[in-house]
Amino acid sequence: MRNDDGFLLALLPTADHHSLPDGVHIGFGLDSTAAVLGLRAELFEMGVRVSELEDCRPDEQHVSFRCWDPDDTEIEVFWQVL
Repeated sequence: MRNDDGFLLALLPTADHHSLPDGVHIGFGLDSTAAVLGLRAELFEMGVRVSELEDCRPDEQHVSFRCWDPDDTEIEVFWQVL
C-alpha cells in the first residue's frame, strides 16, 4: 500500500517469519476518523483480514482497527486527538 505522501507498507509473505513479542505490534496514525474508516473499507474490499472498528478509550477521542499481514503480524491503524 502506498499513499500520496510516499508512505509505503509492503505486506509480503516470507518463509522465515518471526512473530513479534506479546504486546508488541506495528501501528500508524491517520489524520482523521474518516481516513481510518476509508482505509478499513479499502482493505476489507481487497480481502485483507480486518477487525471491527474500535473505540476502546471512551474518555479520549480515539478510533482504531487492526489488520493482519500475510504472516499474521498485527497492524493497528488509528486516529486520536493529541
